Amino acid sequence: MDLKTYKYPVLNDVDMEFSILDTDKILLEEAKTMGFASGHHLYNRIFNKLFFCQGGKLLFKENLTDNQLNSWKYCIALMKSFAQKHEHKEVVCSMLMSEVLDEKTLELE
Repeated sequence: MDLKTYKYPVLNDVDMEFSILDTDKILLEEAKTMGFASGHHLYNRIFNKLFFCQGGKLLFKENLTDNQLNSWKYCIALMKSFAQKHEHKEVVCSMLMSEVLDEKTLELE
């Protein structure tokens, strides 16, 4: 599966603020296949730092496509949503973060 071309939902400001997104089953299965369900991946740590510490500095990869930027908006909305299990949220968001965030993000303090 090519996450760079995956058709993420286009979210408006209301969707972003009052997100009730459910887990996308296709993305969840892909994230499990890619090893994000173990909880020990670098991007799982980035997810947990952002989710539980309510902040942090982010370093984005260069030359992101519009679709990759849309995946980031989807990731943020998914992190804020209460419609799915936290474990599913972590797995999918970690995978999406791996597409847009530089792994040096954890070094930024």
